[in-house]
Amino acid sequence: MSAATSSDRHLSNKSLIAPQLLSCTVVVGTTELPCQFEYRDYVQTLVKLAQVHFVNEHNGDASQLVGLRNRRTNRDLYYFSAAGEEIRNGDVLEGRPYTAAPPTVSESAMSIASTANRRFKKQMGRPGIFSLVVHSAQGLTEWTDKGLIATVQLQPYSTREDTSESLAHHWNASMTFKHPDPTAEHLFLDVTLRHITHTLLSSESSTSAPSHRADVVVGHVRVPVSRCILTPGISVTDAIPIESTIVPTLPLLSSTAAPPARTLVLTYAFHPSVYNGSVTGLPTLPLPFAAKIYNSALKPRRGSKPDSGAVRDATATTADSTATIVTSHPSRGFLSVFVKGVHVCGPQCSKLDGHSSLYVPDFDPIVSIGFEQTTKEVYARATECHTVVFKKKFDVHSVNSEFTVDLLKPMAIAASPNATRLKNGKQAIRYGSASVSMAELLQREGAAWTMAPTPATLGPGKKPPEPGFDWYILRQSDEEVGLVQVQAIYRENYATFLDSTLHPDATYVRPDEVEFNADLIKRNIERLDALIRSIQSAKIVMHELLEWKSPVLTAVTWGSMTLGVWYFPTAHAPAVVLVILVVVLAVNFQHHMRGGVARQWTYHDPDEVKMKMFRSIATLRVVPLQADNLVQVTKDETKPRPLDSYVRIVYEPNFNELPERLIAQTNTVANSTNPIYGQTKPVQETNGTLSTGASSSNLNPATKPAAPDIRTLNNKWFKDLFVHLSPLAKDAVLHDVVEAWKRPDNSAVDLHAFKYPLLQPVQTNAVTELEEILEWDATPGVIRFDVIQDNPVTASQNVLGQVRLPLKMLVTAGRLGGAQIELHKAFALQNTPPPPQTDVDPSLRPEPSLTVRAQLLLRDPSKRVTWKERLASEAMYSVLEMENAKSLSLVEKYHMARNVARTIQHELGKLADLLERIKNLFLWTHPQKTALACAALCVGATVTAIIPAKYFVLYSITKKFTNRFHRRCDFRLLDQDVIRLLNFVSTFPTDLDEQKMFRHANQAYLREKEHTAAQAKLQADWAGYIYKRGEGVFVGWAVRATLVVVARCSRQQL
Repeated sequence: MSAATSSDRHLSNKSLIAPQLLSCTVVVGTTELPCQFEYRDYVQTLVKLAQVHFVNEHNGDASQLVGLRNRRTNRDLYYFSAAGEEIRNGDVLEGRPYTAAPPTVSESAMSIASTANRRFKKQMGRPGIFSLVVHSAQGLTEWTDKGLIATVQLQPYSTREDTSESLAHHWNASMTFKHPDPTAEHLFLDVTLRHITHTLLSSESSTSAPSHRADVVVGHVRVPVSRCILTPGISVTDAIPIESTIVPTLPLLSSTAAPPARTLVLTYAFHPSVYNGSVTGLPTLPLPFAAKIYNSALKPRRGSKPDSGAVRDATATTADSTATIVTSHPSRGFLSVFVKGVHVCGPQCSKLDGHSSLYVPDFDPIVSIGFEQTTKEVYARATECHTVVFKKKFDVHSVNSEFTVDLLKPMAIAASPNATRLKNGKQAIRYGSASVSMAELLQREGAAWTMAPTPATLGPGKKPPEPGFDWYILRQSDEEVGLVQVQAIYRENYATFLDSTLHPDATYVRPDEVEFNADLIKRNIERLDALIRSIQSAKIVMHELLEWKSPVLTAVTWGSMTLGVWYFPTAHAPAVVLVILVVVLAVNFQHHMRGGVARQWTYHDPDEVKMKMFRSIATLRVVPLQADNLVQVTKDETKPRPLDSYVRIVYEPNFNELPERLIAQTNTVANSTNPIYGQTKPVQETNGTLSTGASSSNLNPATKPAAPDIRTLNNKWFKDLFVHLSPLAKDAVLHDVVEAWKRPDNSAVDLHAFKYPLLQPVQTNAVTELEEILEWDATPGVIRFDVIQDNPVTASQNVLGQVRLPLKMLVTAGRLGGAQIELHKAFALQNTPPPPQTDVDPSLRPEPSLTVRAQLLLRDPSKRVTWKERLASEAMYSVLEMENAKSLSLVEKYHMARNVARTIQHELGKLADLLERIKNLFLWTHPQKTALACAALCVGATVTAIIPAKYFVLYSITKKFTNRFHRRCDFRLLDQDVIRLLNFVSTFPTDLDEQKMFRHANQAYLREKEHTAAQAKLQADWAGYIYKRGEGVFVGWAVRATLVVVARCSRQQL
């Protein structure tokens, strides 16, 4: 019993694995705020938590709690420090209105760094379903021919499932466990093996006598599965040792025989599900970013006539197409503009300290206000910039029009791309400009009454703008050069939505899409890729439902659809569709009220990983050492040419129809039938024996004197594949292909070994038609070694033999990862040329062979996937596989037919614009018009609920077939109601418009993100010895001690 008790205590101690919470007290004045935190939390996270309590519970000012000071250590705490390293349990912290963070780091960058920890928690806190298969138990020899049952429980949940009883200890039972709580960070699978015995309570041997059930615990297994959340969809098969318990009346094992290994074989995987709740439990706090002020790259043309009195005539006669639009179509609305004051930045202005009101520019600025084809120039003195006033009301003829304010600097002679001619004939250069589109004005107006409005930009002296005005930033490229205070109000004419004439905005072609450009076709296809991914996600969900991955959910869905079809009148089916759309609008309205649209495009990073699943990268290390008994290709020649050969290493993926890729190529070894590749000194060989006095082990066979250094070319070939990538992606994946490789016994070093990354293969599921990751031990890839005979005179190359090495031969422990077994073997060459006709018996002739040394380095699947690994995986995928994607075949198919390709480009752009405008309609980008659409949907749902749908179908069919008599449709058979709907939808912005609106805020975020990443990487990544080959006159190999640091690399010659 004591042994059993100690075993139970051991199991209970293993279950007590939970994150330890530390407590502290933050004092702000006379207010004490008790807080709890984890050891790994940032100090910035603790500051944000204390601010929440201070504002919500004590009605305090968050600006009074910016930094913390530990009273015990009497020093300030840095934002980037781990809270557990600076604060002990029970410490008292003093809240201060300033922070001791480094002054070079902006407050926004510190906020981004502080959310990195919470972002990791959010990634770990994903709900979903754990699928488990209990295969078999091995090594339980004392329980042979006794039935065992496996009971499985997912801790910390209470749900348990039992397998059926098995005498052979083979169950192969499938189970699923729900993981609904995203705050649970430590998850375990507890498996208990039990033997059930039934004992009769009565002494009589009657079949009706009651029996007593007794459970004997045979063993226990505990598996941590939290790491599976980071690699969803990837199944893991484990043979886990069984922790035995003391069970009485067990047969004793022989003292001479070793006990067999007692293991339980399991296969488990995690499948995430959609979760819309908060993960951290904290309310969302707005990050202290600068104001979202936006710029435009498109500039309206200025009037060419210098006469100021003829401005109206000039604007009335320019742009004939625009004048046609104005006269033939009603205006979209009107724009009221009120410009009041301009500020020019000086040396005292900065992003952190704000704009100074004391600076006076050294020139008299000219403010040019332009809209559509109208331009107004306002002249001001340098000391009276704040007195600039302009007020006008414009008619808006297109929602794509932009209101532009340019700050001009007069120049006597202006030779610059930014030069422009004023109306008085003089020249000036564009010092700075700001522009805003009509869609942006409507979106800013709609965001003003949300819970996360656009923050106002502070003017000179950190003063807020006047009521109704906004400070817009004047920029020169991406540099801020000034401010302009503008009140811009755009009011739409809703009557134009009901016009039966198709407006040009509904068929708008972007200026950059007028001419054919292959990159634009790719961009439009990528814009549609989001919809394709959503369809594939819906397909995965449907497959999981049909495959009964979640039996309860499948049963409820099946029953609901059956009852709905059976009892609900199908005549009112349109009402159900409209109600669903109303529900989608209501859900997205909450997203809009929380500032989701601005947050989505402000934190948009186009370089983030876009792969559907993470695919690990393996590193192949290979070196062809030498070839033996090569057979030369014989032709009708009086004298055979010298046998010069080299080895070409090729990777054959053998999946997704990917082409083979050249890994590396050795130097050419001259005049040798037994060449040793990768050496540099010349050697002469006659009849297969070395003519020099030294042994072959310490000689360096030579390359040809005129041959280029193929090792440098190998590195260049690999690096040229990634030229177009970003610097971060290059840093994640690039390295030298040629690298020294030490022998396991430390007897020698192969100086010319090759190192090449390989992306984990995938296969397409025949049922779901979706890609699935293949394990490394089942990879179809092959490494092919081609021994080539080189002839520089005729440039002909003959294959002397081939060796095909399957990659799965190099995988011995794919589940554990790390360095696999090293293969050092001589392979017989295949596809060799026929031997020459001699008197020697062919069976006695030595067989040609190639000695190869190879090893595969796999990633440890138990470790979390880092951001750098995801970036490297995406880079490898985009370079090695995306060029063969079917989406790019569109350019290849139509690149010879320019007109057809231009039409496809326009149609793809229009389709992408239409779908994105509809999406943004549902996202409440323009709340007033979306509210009208919501009201129309409610009316439509009410009408269709009353009137059967068959009447609407009959009306539509009758109207289509009688169109010849009443002409209610245009020549494209588009109904007038459809035209009105297109006119209405065309007033909403596209994703490109949204991206342009938040361009500068997004660029500020990306710069701060890169700065934060650089701060986090400012530490030594690796230290050790390398073999470095010099260049120029210092050609040679030397051992160097290297310390790899992000900021600098310190090397010392040994």
